[in-house]
Amino acid sequence: MGGPMPGELAQGSLAHLVMTTGEPVVIEDMEAETRFTPSAVITDQGVHSGACVPLRGSRDETGILAAFDRVTRAFSPDDVHFLQTMANVIVMAVDRHGKDEEIRHLALHDSLTTLPNRVLLADRLERAIQAFRRSGRAAALLLMDLDGFKEINDTLGHHVGDVVLTRIGARLTEVVRQTDTVARLGGDEFAIVLTDVETGEAERVAVKLLGAVEEPLEVDGMGLRVRASVGIALVPDHGMETSTLLRCADVAMYRAKQLGTGPATYDADFDHHDVRRLALVAELREALETDELVCHYQPIIDLRGRVLTGVEALVRWRHPVLGLIGPDNFVPLAEQTGLIKPLTWWVLRSALSQVRQWEEENHHLAVSVNISARVLHDAELVDRVAQLLRETGVAGEQLELEITESGMMANPGAALETVTRLAALGVRLAIDDFGTGYSSLAYLQRLPVHDLKVDRSFVADMADNSTDASIVRSVIELGHSLGLRVTAIGVENEPTLDLLSELGCDAIQGYLVGVPALPGEVGRAAGAEAAGF
Repeated sequence: MGGPMPGELAQGSLAHLVMTTGEPVVIEDMEAETRFTPSAVITDQGVHSGACVPLRGSRDETGILAAFDRVTRAFSPDDVHFLQTMANVIVMAVDRHGKDEEIRHLALHDSLTTLPNRVLLADRLERAIQAFRRSGRAAALLLMDLDGFKEINDTLGHHVGDVVLTRIGARLTEVVRQTDTVARLGGDEFAIVLTDVETGEAERVAVKLLGAVEEPLEVDGMGLRVRASVGIALVPDHGMETSTLLRCADVAMYRAKQLGTGPATYDADFDHHDVRRLALVAELREALETDELVCHYQPIIDLRGRVLTGVEALVRWRHPVLGLIGPDNFVPLAEQTGLIKPLTWWVLRSALSQVRQWEEENHHLAVSVNISARVLHDAELVDRVAQLLRETGVAGEQLELEITESGMMANPGAALETVTRLAALGVRLAIDDFGTGYSSLAYLQRLPVHDLKVDRSFVADMADNSTDASIVRSVIELGHSLGLRVTAIGVENEPTLDLLSELGCDAIQGYLVGVPALPGEVGRAAGAEAAGF
């Protein structure tokens, strides 16, 4: 075994014969052999007899495994069988290594753009920080957000949006050095780690990045212009921890978006005196105490019965001035300011009260509520859920709490204890965005989980992307092997629906079968077959 020597894979060689036929070859007398021409390696070693079997990999013929003897001898069928068994073991090891490398790559890279993801970015940023500690070489973190990208998605569709993101990612990579890192954090947000930077270099690179983004784009015959905002945080000036640098770069990016005059570098003055941000925090706190928040509910459709069996509660803010605000625009603010706990309690109470009302109308629906990592690890969570179930009279089985892989892995032991106590209340548990985190199979088997939710980043393009389809298939098979229900998120077209049905997915959620709606609209649809089937 090993790399082939010159001529070993040439037509007429022993290796070529074995790999072409895919069958074992036994040589009793090398000098009398007419099926192939022995290579120089064989003749130089004085080989007289041997047996050779193919290494059949999962994708193609990987190579050959041979046993030779310098004397003439007969290799028995048992000898060949043993050799083939050894070859199979070797192939399994090679395949496993290749799959492990593929899984590792998928875990550390964005599936759409193939750029490093948030996890790998954090690792690269930490390395840059450590490099400064060792050698004093400064670094910079740049955070970029595409301005108006939502309008491209909403107007031209997600396909066009995906093309834009992929091309922007490629352009950013062309601007920076190979020692730098360009990552996609999700949505339309990118991050760049610059290593070994001189004074003013981060600002100069940021200007080049903006120029690359703003070059005209043509997608499906349409000319598009994209603009971006960039915030800069410097090592060591603005922090020596990954979380601190990300926060500072985010603050700077928000400032750049406000000014609209190019990249902005973090400045503590506009961090502490960001009047609009402080005002929004105060208004959110007030909204929790008044009647400004409302829950919309997105249907969850059972694929076998093709009926509505549950909903996911999604909070909206009816701002008196800004109008209806989606969760992406204020939930992160709640996370950063400690308001996520009262916001979660509000959503739980509202959702459970609505389930009770639907019950009184003879609509039997379960409701799913997202729980952030901070709330999952809060000592008050279990008691608060138990209290709300008692107050609303809703059975625990009608509440499903969605927790993320990353949220669990922040403190696996504490998370296991919390979800075990929640399960004792009858509450169903789902792992949200499954496939994007690092939970091990052994850890997953210990969790009292009922549902796996396949991340929309894998579902969205699975009808056209064989890699995404393979990942979704694997998640479905894994879930079913553990006795779990599998729900696909982000189903937006018929080909995706058909493929999920073919793969045996249990339930779906997405714009194809239902947009988030007010309780009255959901109630009217409850129990009926989902439109569009």
